[in-house]
Amino acid sequence: MRAAELLRILPPLWCGLLALAGTRAAAATLSSESSVSLASEYNSNPYLLNSGANAAEAVAALATLPATYTSDAQSFEVVPSVRFAETHGNTQLLTDYQYLNADWHLSSERDTYTVAGEWHRDSTFYNVFENAELRGHTLPRLEESANAGWSRALTERSNLQLAATYDQVNYDSRQGFRLGNFNYGQASLEYDWSLTERWTSSTAAGYGRYELRQQDSTNENRFAQTSLTRALSEQWSASAQVGYSRVSSSAEALLCCAIVPVPGGYALAYIPVKESSSGGIIDYTLSLERRTERWTLDVSASRSVQPSSLGALLTQENAGARASFALNERLQLAAGVRSSLQSNSLQQAGAVSSARYDAIESDVTWQWTEHWTLALQGTYSQQRLVSQGSGAAVSVTLSRQFGRIRL
Repeated sequence: MRAAELLRILPPLWCGLLALAGTRAAAATLSSESSVSLASEYNSNPYLLNSGANAAEAVAALATLPATYTSDAQSFEVVPSVRFAETHGNTQLLTDYQYLNADWHLSSERDTYTVAGEWHRDSTFYNVFENAELRGHTLPRLEESANAGWSRALTERSNLQLAATYDQVNYDSRQGFRLGNFNYGQASLEYDWSLTERWTSSTAAGYGRYELRQQDSTNENRFAQTSLTRALSEQWSASAQVGYSRVSSSAEALLCCAIVPVPGGYALAYIPVKESSSGGIIDYTLSLERRTERWTLDVSASRSVQPSSLGALLTQENAGARASFALNERLQLAAGVRSSLQSNSLQQAGAVSSARYDAIESDVTWQWTEHWTLALQGTYSQQRLVSQGSGAAVSVTLSRQFGRIRL
């Protein structure tokens, strides 16, 4: 079933469940906690080009209008978010988006069920690797995804989880660009066990399948992972996960040429050839956090296999550190660095070139009143691909929180 069809079917089903639950749960509530924002932005090089960069300025209006239903056993939330912007300078810069997220949770004494769906309409500008591939252009992008999960508490210290996800990405036009429409589905089984009050372990295994639509090309990912998490103290916590992914690729290519008989003589014909390859990848996730009354420090590093619009499952490595400090109850400062590297998992000849993205970020958030917040953010970023480009961005956002309202 396509994700779009699932998203159309789930809302009526959820509404029926909510109506049924409303007759049985006296403590059920329906509420909303919405917000609206105005933002002013400047970007010196939005496409991170190494030459010929054009700056862009934008004024944007943003709104988030969620609706949340909760009862003793279940919850249901729908969160639509929109952004409308007027951009000056670089006319190809698309900064509008429309998002719709929904999720449903049902809990019993030992079991928890979850279903969620997402519909995201934006552009390649919101993905740094896709943005770099287009070299000064953007494409409208539509992503639809759905996921479902089941968790069961086996004992007081252990539980079992089963999860499945489906994701599909489409572009309005792909002519002249390398980006392609794709589907990705994944299923996994996970076992969690609390070893002690501070130590928690997790073991998971799963399978993912990637299909590049309109082409006879598929990637498969079989993976297994294990992790340990420890609360070192009231302020410190750490986690480490290591796993192995086996990625395989299969595609059909046409070679020229064979001489074949045809009515009236002979002709040249392409020869279909099946190409396949496979390889193993060690993936991991490491994190360390220190949290005090006023300070928060997060350091993390990871490597994982991710679906991409570049025609294959790619290996993505991320590393970053971020610190935030609350000067008082209303004023908070934060700064961080992050780096991402995306490369081909199988290192085939002629495959996707490695791309690296680095950024230094800082922001100041001031809660002006109980409902009004003013945020200032600055970013310096650098993209390294075939060519190298860098740019700086600054944004000021004024937000109004309306608080939780009973509906």
